Formats: sequence, C-alpha cells, structure tokens
Amino acid sequence: MKKIICFAMFLALSLPSLGACALTLAVEDAWEPYANPDGTGMSVEIVTAAFKSVGVEVVLEVLPYARVLHEVKSGKYVGGFNVAREASREDDFLW
Repeated sequence: MKKIICFAMFLALSLPSLGACALTLAVEDAWEPYANPDGTGMSVEIVTAAFKSVGVEVVLEVLPYARVLHEVKSGKYVGGFNVAREASREDDFLW
C-alpha cells in the first residue's frame, strides 16, 4: 500500500503546473481489495484522491495485469498501478 501511495503522490505532485486537466492511467483489474474488475478498490480511491488534491481528474482504464505493463511500456498510458515491482522490470518503468 505504501508504494501505491508514493506512486500516486509522485505523479500528482509532478503535475500541479498543468492546472485543471485529465490524466488517463491503466489499473490492474484483479487485486482485491486494492483493485476490482469494475474499477473500484482502495488503491483506485487513493490514486484518484491524490490527483484530485492538485486539480487533476483521473480517467482509469481497467486492464489485465500483463496488459497494464504492456500499455504503459508502449507509451499508451503515462502510468499504471497495482503491478508488482520486479528486478526484470527495473529499467522499463519508474517505480
């Protein structure tokens, strides 16, 4: 949970100069109670609240785990959450 909060706050605090805007993020769909298939969950609430606190609306795309990784790595989304930090991915993502 600490990593989720840190990720959300990092992204949220890095965007205050954008003012009111929307940001689309990918979220993994099967890590209850943090993320659910319907796009709800504890980490979803934390991430959306962190961005809202700096005036950024978050639009979430709920995807399977591997798809989140693929879509973020390919640049379709600027970020994703509810994925595990692994040594094999250290060079591909900003954790």
